[in-house]
Amino acid sequence: MFTLQHFIWLGIAISLIVTALILLKKYNVSPKIVGKVAMIIAIAGKLFHLFLSIKDTGNGGVILQSQLDFHLCSIQVYLLIACHLIKDENKINSVKSFMAPTMAIGAFLALIIPTEGADFAKPRVWQYMIVHTNLMFYGLYLMIVEKVDLSKKAYVRNLISLSGLAMVALMMNSILESYETNFLFLRNPPMENLPILNLNNGYLVYLLSLILIAITIFTAVHLPFMLKKSKK
Repeated sequence: MFTLQHFIWLGIAISLIVTALILLKKYNVSPKIVGKVAMIIAIAGKLFHLFLSIKDTGNGGVILQSQLDFHLCSIQVYLLIACHLIKDENKINSVKSFMAPTMAIGAFLALIIPTEGADFAKPRVWQYMIVHTNLMFYGLYLMIVEKVDLSKKAYVRNLISLSGLAMVALMMNSILESYETNFLFLRNPPMENLPILNLNNGYLVYLLSLILIAITIFTAVHLPFMLKKSKK
């Protein structure tokens, strides 16, 4: 974490995201086109991820249980696809309202805390960085350019949805305990020696710290939009 290679990846990611946001806003590119491109990149990344996650059991191949789609960023791929399959605009707006903050926050944290490392020689690192850069970009695009609904009502709805996902992830971690899955990092910290997010004071303190940090960041992202709308 925070090695020279990590800083290079962060520089590349920030440069790509900022450049894309400026150009798309300047040239007023259709949100549908942007959404389709983000979806294609996400699907390609997911397929490559699945290929890298296959293990030979000696009696056929299976996907590593720790790589199943109960991670927040993995779920976003399916939400992107859903946005292009759902016909009801209100439902699409609700899905995008959830995607915007969770994509931006989740992908940002994934880039800051690279659980796959930052070695340029590893294909999994390329997949990890490209996918999360794409998700962070699209989350910010939805908030800044497309300006999806992030009102107080949306905040409550999104918080309930995120809590539901956390419950599912917690149960899946319990069901797959023998495989040491760590969906949403509810089992243990994403990396060792992290400040606050560690097991130095026991699991319950870690879990409460994780929940508190998640709610704080989630609220901080929504707050400017809620205040702006209330002023109007």
